[in-house]
Amino acid sequence: MKCGPLLRSVSCLSLAMLVLVACGGTQDGRTPTPTATPATFAPATVEYAYPELVSLFDYDPLASLDVQERSVRHENGVQVHDISYASPSGSRVTAYLIVPDGEGPFAGAIFMHWAEGGRDEFLNEALQIAQLGTVCILLDAPFRRPGSSELLADEMYVQTVIEVRRTVDLLASRPDVDMNRLGYVGHSYGATIGGVVAGVEKRIRAYVLMAGHPRISEAEFSAPPSDPRLDAIHYIGHASPSALFFQFAERDEYITRQAALEFYEAGSDPKTIQWYDTSHELNDQARLDRIEWLSTQLGLEQTR
Repeated sequence: MKCGPLLRSVSCLSLAMLVLVACGGTQDGRTPTPTATPATFAPATVEYAYPELVSLFDYDPLASLDVQERSVRHENGVQVHDISYASPSGSRVTAYLIVPDGEGPFAGAIFMHWAEGGRDEFLNEALQIAQLGTVCILLDAPFRRPGSSELLADEMYVQTVIEVRRTVDLLASRPDVDMNRLGYVGHSYGATIGGVVAGVEKRIRAYVLMAGHPRISEAEFSAPPSDPRLDAIHYIGHASPSALFFQFAERDEYITRQAALEFYEAGSDPKTIQWYDTSHELNDQARLDRIEWLSTQLGLEQTR
């Protein structure tokens, strides 16, 4: 397999994500949702009991978060804290915590990067959203942290989902966060993880899923998670009442259009989909659309 921009070595493992191949576009970089007859997909060969699936991501929500701060800086009306907090795995999650000036209550947002990136991927975007009145947390996946252990792919995937849930716990521990206004933004690996989180974590109100894959066990990785129970396709249909916004790229060579549509069609309502005439990284128009959509969903001050 030719290694694309998502391929990332994790100790002995390689992580990668796949995104769209399609055609067409508009001058602003967006393509309207197709109105043709939707694709049909073969049913999953195995049906799983949903309570069994959810139990794969159980953890102790009462365990100490043990938040530690490494540094803090102030810029453009927000504070950027370099922090870490305890993971149920026994390791520590490294993250940025971005807090607006003022007392709140603020909305909250969690950002999860693609496999090639880290917490810095969404830093500029999170600064912009924080200025609209949002406490943002940008966490590193386990394989992006110093001294990460050589976990099996399945174990690392489960750990990432649980650490996103622990990040929700961290937001819940803050008196300046309105827990009725939480959002999640994930790109590629982060979007695939987000598809699972949406089915097991009911405290998040709105999910932006950028170029995610519905079946990570079938993705063309060197070493993907192999347990089909971890596929986002089994969870995304249980996201309701949370809102879903799927963003896909027309000119990305790493995922078929059919797989993208499968992910979208499996999602529960309310949901929307938007295509962009660009490559895997998406473009500025997609960023503006995310901010506008989150502003509506989370009750932020809408500025363009």
